[in-house]
Amino acid sequence: MKVKIRNALFSDFDAVGALKKRNGLDVVWSESRWLFLWSENPVFQSIEAWPIGWVLETEEKIVGYLGNIPLRYWCQSKPLLVAASRGFAVDPEYREHTLKLIAAFYSQKTPSILLSTTANKVAAKVYKLARSEPLPYADYDESLFWVTSSVGFLSATFKHLGAPSIVARIAAFLAQPVLSIWLKLRGHGPRYRQWAGELTILRVDEIGSEFDELWQRRQVELSQTLLADRSSASLRWHFGHSGAMARQAQILVARQNESLVGYIVLTRVDSQAIGLKRYCVADLFVESDAPEVIDALLELAYTTARKNGIHMVEWVGFPERVRTRFTATAPLMRKLSSCPFWYKAIHLENLPNLDLPEAWYASLFDGDGSL
Repeated sequence: MKVKIRNALFSDFDAVGALKKRNGLDVVWSESRWLFLWSENPVFQSIEAWPIGWVLETEEKIVGYLGNIPLRYWCQSKPLLVAASRGFAVDPEYREHTLKLIAAFYSQKTPSILLSTTANKVAAKVYKLARSEPLPYADYDESLFWVTSSVGFLSATFKHLGAPSIVARIAAFLAQPVLSIWLKLRGHGPRYRQWAGELTILRVDEIGSEFDELWQRRQVELSQTLLADRSSASLRWHFGHSGAMARQAQILVARQNESLVGYIVLTRVDSQAIGLKRYCVADLFVESDAPEVIDALLELAYTTARKNGIHMVEWVGFPERVRTRFTATAPLMRKLSSCPFWYKAIHLENLPNLDLPEAWYASLFDGDGSL
């Protein structure tokens, strides 16, 4: 059957949703989650003729899709337009046509950089064929995590291994003392440290001008680093758009002398099938990467997760100087199937050497990692 490629349309919502459902992807699918990526996106609103993605279709239905999200990045105090791929899906019987979608994404000339930040093992191989490069972090294929509820974590683990719900629950209660003792002996989790500043939790709509002031200071500190836009407007869109409500973003902030000196953002990314309640660290941004402030925010993140009945807190990426504060809490680790973060530079002017780790401040905030 003949397969053709065309630009995606907002009216493709139902057909793309059906494609994702057939392929076991993005089970929580709503029109708001589809539209917010562009209609509420301040970058999309400021540019013209931006393709929202591409679809493969036969005469009968859409059989492939790749979204295209415009984002603003900064380097050397200059704005850069970046394109992030999103929602890559192709029906198995049509995967010989996958490269048509990849070619459409990678043939763009307007963006300075093309990002794919949530690639699985199969997608990573395709991005490599397109001469995209993996993020130059040696450990971006490692997920670090805290267990914040032993019973909840064990119950989800046993369900993942195939145990019926009631058996998983009983086994979790029996195994919980052993896991708790083992975690305590290894020093798992942050330690309370006295800090002179103030820690609070904000709603997304409370993100205001103090975040802009921190963002401006950090741009000066990290002038040779590629940074995703963290202005207050960008943060409110990223974590407060209509499609993000299910992620229930928690904005944990640190102030000193009435000035915002850092924040950490936790978002809900549960695994419904096994009943796992999970926070992911979507962003951590601290002035001068001050260790005492990072440690204070991590301690608040840990206690917030326990208070809210969360089973685990997961951490992916960040520069080594930041990541080492998390590794100091003796987290557990799981290996990802491949590096999920791939990039391709289109326009090299105003860009640092992207082959070097110090050129990046990479985390789930990048690309579509926490959208």
